[in-house]
Amino acid sequence: MKKTLLLSLLVLLAACSKDDDSPDVQPSEKSQTTAPMQVAIVFAPGQLGAMCTNDNLLTDVEEMANTHKDLLASTFICMKSYEETRQAVKDWAAMAYGADSRQHRLLILTDPVLMKVMEGVQWQESDHVLLLKTWLDEAKKVGPAGRTHVLNISFAKAVKQAVEHRRNSYMTEYADRMGSFNKIEDGPYNVYRLNEDVHYADSIIETLREMVPESTWFYNIGESALIEEGEYEDLYGISEEVYIHAYAIWTEPLFEEDELCMPVQFIDYGVFNRSYEWYWTSHPDSPWKPQCFLIGEHGNSREQLDYITPKYDLKSWITRWMAHPDDMPEEEWSGSAVLDVWEQSN
Repeated sequence: MKKTLLLSLLVLLAACSKDDDSPDVQPSEKSQTTAPMQVAIVFAPGQLGAMCTNDNLLTDVEEMANTHKDLLASTFICMKSYEETRQAVKDWAAMAYGADSRQHRLLILTDPVLMKVMEGVQWQESDHVLLLKTWLDEAKKVGPAGRTHVLNISFAKAVKQAVEHRRNSYMTEYADRMGSFNKIEDGPYNVYRLNEDVHYADSIIETLREMVPESTWFYNIGESALIEEGEYEDLYGISEEVYIHAYAIWTEPLFEEDELCMPVQFIDYGVFNRSYEWYWTSHPDSPWKPQCFLIGEHGNSREQLDYITPKYDLKSWITRWMAHPDDMPEEEWSGSAVLDVWEQSN
């Protein structure tokens, strides 16, 4: 059966030097006499490139394989559709071990939306699955029993800092009118994602709900998905829609002459954050100012955009898995999400 891969990689190099400054991995006696361990990292369709978080995750995997050379082999999967992604994962899982050896394998899913590509996957007895941004109960529904793990980052601290920063900005901008407002409200807070029906384990929605009364959730907190069908039919079309959204989701702080609100948007479109950035880059004379915080890395934009950047400890997790593959915790929240405000970095 013919398979079309957009991207593929295999790293199998010679043994590394003892003088290497890489993390110290002490493989078991068994692993020294068998084929190299394998790690495959999977990305949602179109979600690689543009100097985003996934690129950093791929680099982590590549560097681990490069550093530990004959102990670890790596590959990655990034297809143009979920159906092709599903087939690529099934093909990877079905690859037979060598006749004279046994090896541990690790499949990393970088987004919970990828759980739907796990249907029909036939796991082997030494396979492990690691899911990012995924709740453990959900991960267990698709991964092999006893060998399914999640690695998550809490955005709680960064989200609180972001809301406070934006509130201070509004209070400063409208300082000369504070005495005339009969009503001042925080929010609305909106989180924008790509895919519907996906509940991300990053604490963003949960943190926002802790900050406002439950009775105001409908007004203050919204989570919207850009793609309802869940399939990437037209990457250019998605990019164009994100560009339009940059304008369409802007909220007027002055609802009435005597009422002030303080809207904040959290933009989590992955590589398509670049289209959001491009709107502000291409409208330098706009009378409006960005109200958003982009979830991910900085692009090439020189506009006044703010970011919350996730820093995963993926290398550490893989290092520990290589040394003790059968003793890894089911759930781990580590790494950090860092607020990067434009005014403080320029």
